[in-house]
Amino acid sequence: MKFHKFVSVQKSDLGFTWEIIESSLKTHLDVVGIRLQLQTFSGPVVLEFPVQKLALNPLVDIAEMEASGLSWAREVGIYPGVKMQGLEATFVAGLIATCYPDMPRADSLLLDRWIRTLFAIDDYVDEGPEIALSLVKKNFQKKRDVLTRIASGQSIDEVLYNETSSIIRTLGAVFLDIKNRLESQGFGLLIPEFIESTDRYFISVIREKETEISAGRLTDDRSAHIRAESSGAVHAITGAAILLGISTTSLVKPDASLDYLLRCTALCVEFANDFLSQTKELLALLKGRNQLPSVENIEGLKEIKRFNLVHIFWTEGKDMREAYDLTLAQYTKSFTGYQEQKSDLLQSLENEKREVLARGGTDSPLPHSVPDVFLRERHIKSYLSITDGWMAHVWWALVARRYNLTYSGNPVQYLHGVNTKSL
Repeated sequence: MKFHKFVSVQKSDLGFTWEIIESSLKTHLDVVGIRLQLQTFSGPVVLEFPVQKLALNPLVDIAEMEASGLSWAREVGIYPGVKMQGLEATFVAGLIATCYPDMPRADSLLLDRWIRTLFAIDDYVDEGPEIALSLVKKNFQKKRDVLTRIASGQSIDEVLYNETSSIIRTLGAVFLDIKNRLESQGFGLLIPEFIESTDRYFISVIREKETEISAGRLTDDRSAHIRAESSGAVHAITGAAILLGISTTSLVKPDASLDYLLRCTALCVEFANDFLSQTKELLALLKGRNQLPSVENIEGLKEIKRFNLVHIFWTEGKDMREAYDLTLAQYTKSFTGYQEQKSDLLQSLENEKREVLARGGTDSPLPHSVPDVFLRERHIKSYLSITDGWMAHVWWALVARRYNLTYSGNPVQYLHGVNTKSL
């Protein structure tokens, strides 16, 4: 592969710029387009893609939640030393307000702390191949045992007795708050589902690590399959739904359309993360090798297996521009599939309601004579508010220095500005 143009990229050059444009999906009123220019080691790349319109949660104060979340993280010690800078760059409160637009304030605050804890876990595993896979698996089994014992009613002091890991202690403490919240809302029966969802997240982290260190090359098909089944976004969606009293086991799994929407959402999140973070991740790999950006050193990174579709296409012989285009095509395919399936599902629900009302009866004797179809509709729309929120997560990524290293504006003001514009 030959670079079109070699650009000496330093950290200060790695940001990106964007503008809002008209979406090609004109039949979907809640979709707009973004034209994004990224800097890569082979020159600038311009991508145009659809994104869900932003609908920030009006019940949370983003700046206040971010300040509180950072203060809490320092206090519990899950981001020691320079790692705290990574959390500051992640802008978790912006993610919460973007991805959970209808979440009650109390649940949003719980999710803020829960996701900060999961980011700490994810960053620990991503530290490099020197962390043995067997140690990761053992550590995750320990975490699951902590959640199970707390759920069974054991005292948290007893469960965490002699535990020295700040991450495990924090995970247990936040889970206890979530358990108490579910029980206070009358959703105690969903606690095992929340643990199962968290366990699937742990499995996804292990699977990603196994795939990256295994022999042989990753193919894009294999990568997409693994990520659709075990993306971290899946737990972020199902866990939040459970907090709202929605049983994903009984609502989502049996419904092929909802399961498809979850898959499309997870893939959109993954693929967007890939094209937003590729150059930054390559620079981090060079830093880990104590190398400066050069054509030879960058070419040497092809031997490294990574869970990034841009990187996968690149290592398979595509030039960098084509690797971005192919990744964007996968994102757009999943995005379009999501919008079409959601429209069909909502129309199906509307037709089902009309049939029930035409019959003048109810599907089953429920409290207050609420037909099953109306209860199901309420749960599905609450669930879709979460998946729609995650389909809009790019707005957060644009202003989070976890991705956009050179962003110098006020991210809270930007999100509120986009949220209030008539796009």
